[in-house]
Amino acid sequence: MTAPDLVQAVLLWAGVLVLVVAAVGTSLAGTVLDRLHYMSLGAVAGLPLVLVSQIFSTPDQAPKLVVIAVLEMVGSPALTTATARALARRRSRS
Repeated sequence: MTAPDLVQAVLLWAGVLVLVVAAVGTSLAGTVLDRLHYMSLGAVAGLPLVLVSQIFSTPDQAPKLVVIAVLEMVGSPALTTATARALARRRSRS
């Protein structure tokens, strides 16, 4: 196993581990806000790790993978915040 293969494997398994923890946390969380919290963990940390790990197997796709990872890391917190605010507004009306 070469060094790039090892780095790819470590990044991939770290991303998978984060996604599994996020999925388990989401399924066990009690409130909607807790579920949002765990889902954002997978989107902000897990998916970018998996995407960056793929750079080692397909280096010609590196720019696309980096752009997707950055957009996910920037966009997901904004969407999570917007969803939480919408939920808070909805609860305050009731």
